[in-house]
Amino acid sequence: MLLSIKVLNGKALAILAVALLVTLVQGCSYEKMNVRNDAEAAKYDPASTARVRFFSSPEYYSSYQPGAACEDFHPGKATDKKTYLRVYENKESYILWRDTDLRGMKAEDYRNKVIGMPTSKTTEALKSDRLGYDEVVIPVGKPSVLSINYSMHSQEGSASCYPSPVSLNPEAGKDYEVKFVFEKPQFLVTTCKLTVSELSGVGSPQDVREVKTDLCVKNEHYDYETVRK
Repeated sequence: MLLSIKVLNGKALAILAVALLVTLVQGCSYEKMNVRNDAEAAKYDPASTARVRFFSSPEYYSSYQPGAACEDFHPGKATDKKTYLRVYENKESYILWRDTDLRGMKAEDYRNKVIGMPTSKTTEALKSDRLGYDEVVIPVGKPSVLSINYSMHSQEGSASCYPSPVSLNPEAGKDYEVKFVFEKPQFLVTTCKLTVSELSGVGSPQDVREVKTDLCVKNEHYDYETVRK
């Protein structure tokens, strides 16, 4: 999927400034706290379920539909059954009547919702990153649809990228991570995709290795179909 950039008011260089700002902000230290999600953790049975860690931020929107094939995934429609992982309660007050803090983040963005998954090389790297994470339980013996979209807006312009959701058939008792990845196949061309990795199960923090998933691709009727990779 190609990165879409919209520049407002004819300010062609503004988006470069926005991109630079994001790069600088991502280099800052973002201290987060782990908050245990007991209701989600109670669903975990290593004999019949698996665990998935999603990485997201104010610009990266994660959602999933457990136990569903691509054909059952209907975002934006009346039959939409997906679950969003970053829900904002908007109970906090910020200076200058802002709806976020000066980093463009809300209270929920500083909380990792965890269910007991082991740390990984990825989570260790996030201690100085804008990204946080949420951990969920999905069933085995059937696929689940995983989705992360990117959308950034400012007074100067906006940028977005919507990769195809992926369909994961997990193994019982395994732990996975799903990430949004930007790629540059050509100069001035940026694309994006999702990758799913499995935790090694050994050591702390654990290594990860990318695993095979199917893609959810829209057909001519704008319904999703499963495409084998």
